[in-house]
Amino acid sequence: MSSIVNITNALPAVRLLPHHLQPLSGESVLSGIPRDDTVEFSPLGRAMAAATEKSSLRLARIRSIREEIGNNTYETQERIAETARILLQVLS
Repeated sequence: MSSIVNITNALPAVRLLPHHLQPLSGESVLSGIPRDDTVEFSPLGRAMAAATEKSSLRLARIRSIREEIGNNTYETQERIAETARILLQVLS
């Protein structure tokens, strides 16, 4: 185990574990812990992960648009024509 210096009094910190998790000499701290654990995500957790993924895709799109605006390449004739077409369709 690495020695961690306690800032408050400069003595090494001691990692305390419950008695049943204390390693025997020569054993790893994790040797007594089952390794077949599984993780299950709730529907809310899955929804939040999906929202985060969508959010990162949106952020990438926003960065791309900002870069195009900065390079003066965002306003193309095609985009202007499509915007005008949609505007006329909404107004009619």
